[in-house]
Amino acid sequence: MTASLHRILCIILSVLFSIPAFTLGNTFRFRRNDGVLLRAAIISDTHVTADFDRTTRFKLAVKDVSKHVRPDVFVIAGDVSDTGEESQWDAVTSVISGNLDVPYSLIAWGDHDTWNEGGFEASEELYLKNANAIMGTEHDTVWFSEIIEDYTFIVMGSETDSVQATISDGQISWVKEQLALARARNDNPIFVINHQPMSGTHYSPDNRHEDCFTDSARSAKLQAALDEYENVFYFSGHQHNGLNTGMLDHPQGYRSVEKVGKNITSINLPSFQFGNLKNGGYVFAGSGIVMDVYEDRIELTGRNFELSDNILGFKVSIDLTQQ
Repeated sequence: MTASLHRILCIILSVLFSIPAFTLGNTFRFRRNDGVLLRAAIISDTHVTADFDRTTRFKLAVKDVSKHVRPDVFVIAGDVSDTGEESQWDAVTSVISGNLDVPYSLIAWGDHDTWNEGGFEASEELYLKNANAIMGTEHDTVWFSEIIEDYTFIVMGSETDSVQATISDGQISWVKEQLALARARNDNPIFVINHQPMSGTHYSPDNRHEDCFTDSARSAKLQAALDEYENVFYFSGHQHNGLNTGMLDHPQGYRSVEKVGKNITSINLPSFQFGNLKNGGYVFAGSGIVMDVYEDRIELTGRNFELSDNILGFKVSIDLTQQ
């Protein structure tokens, strides 16, 4: 699709979704089945700027989340902005404040969010200011945890402006503490959000960043810490690969959902803003995942939030009783 055609489609969809009495809205509603204990709408790599196309795509998605998916929590797993500039964060908060209507939000940061021209500290200040405003929190670090509907979400964040994740031993120790507190609280699944995948996971030879951590030894420490607990789910983005499942054969060996160690399920999210042109699977922009948590399983459904439509061929169920 050319840029001009995409712009026209965005305008048409934006107009349609702005009409409260638009009758086709029910067509796109994502039914919440009986037994769902928690629903999350999860995207990554929104790369929002003040550009019309990018803000419109993001606005359409936020409206779809609020009107049709209706989750308990909306998650952006990093690279929220394109370069961490104030105007970009203004665009993000403007869209969310005017269109998002869900009980909880979680906003992680990614490498692009650290690239403010004022340097790393300016990037961090803008992220904390805007993410806290969106989430209704007062966190003073880029890593934090939240309990949502009795489920623990651990949000991690890189500590430098490198493309790869720089995770200190101190942050890993903090993650260990949060994991222990979560498991002491209950036996529910634990959700970890970090923009970059752990080293050696979701691998593909043509990946721009073969090792997504600056220190693979620290990635190994993190993996070992997560693997001590059953039913840990690790969400990342960063790689801009298409949604695919184990049913699809690709020579690179990439899978959107894979088992790591004994207890970790790792989920690599597609690029919401740019589309996904590597490793097959669903290639179009606007995509992400809806996660439904049941007592005995977790179901992941691919969805194009921009077009308010589920993605055929991406439905993954993870058994919580067979860890």
